[in-house]
Amino acid sequence: MSVSLFHRLLIAPIPYMPKALVWPLSRRYIAGTDLESAYRAVTSLNNLGCSATVDVLGEDSTEIEEVELARDLYLSAIDGICDNNLDCNISIKLSDMGLRFDQELCFEVMSTIIKKANDRNIFVRIDMEDSSVTSVTLDLYKRLREQFDNVGTVIQSCMRRSRADVADLLASGTTHIRLCKGIYLEPEDSAYTDADDIRQAFCELLEQHFDGGAAKVGIATHDPAL
Repeated sequence: MSVSLFHRLLIAPIPYMPKALVWPLSRRYIAGTDLESAYRAVTSLNNLGCSATVDVLGEDSTEIEEVELARDLYLSAIDGICDNNLDCNISIKLSDMGLRFDQELCFEVMSTIIKKANDRNIFVRIDMEDSSVTSVTLDLYKRLREQFDNVGTVIQSCMRRSRADVADLLASGTTHIRLCKGIYLEPEDSAYTDADDIRQAFCELLEQHFDGGAAKVGIATHDPAL
């Protein structure tokens, strides 16, 4: 059994767990169950002097209707961010926008969202997912960068391929990258599994970002050592 399949089987029961059990465990990481809750959380962060990003949780859409619902939620979020005068951007998982079953649909939907975000002066971050979609995610990001300046992506320091990916992105033009350690369970031939190796790669990739002239570098980690 592949690690990716094991990961999916591990998280599959979560949607069926009682909300009374899930919510106390997740509330540290999730603002709430609707956009209004997100706006309140962002307002609190802004009052502390922090910027924020809103991620409407969802991934692995399998039908056009699911993609359209996800698209409309993000379009509403853009309006809500502006209507509430929030210092806030948005983050999106491409699999929520149909990446796994229709890449052109995903590109079209993302173009719609990013255009509206650009019109409202909001930055869009394309989240990175598991290694099965790393290449197509970066390819789609580069296509979108040809049309829009307000879009960036994510690089995971746990992935062995990341140094080459960063070099490719930097060589392809102005790029906005957020660097994180990575949370997906990956096969050892694709990813570092030792914590110190992941930290070392994080630091090396960060230097590569700066040395290569990345236009915007986001540093994302909860690791005190980093």
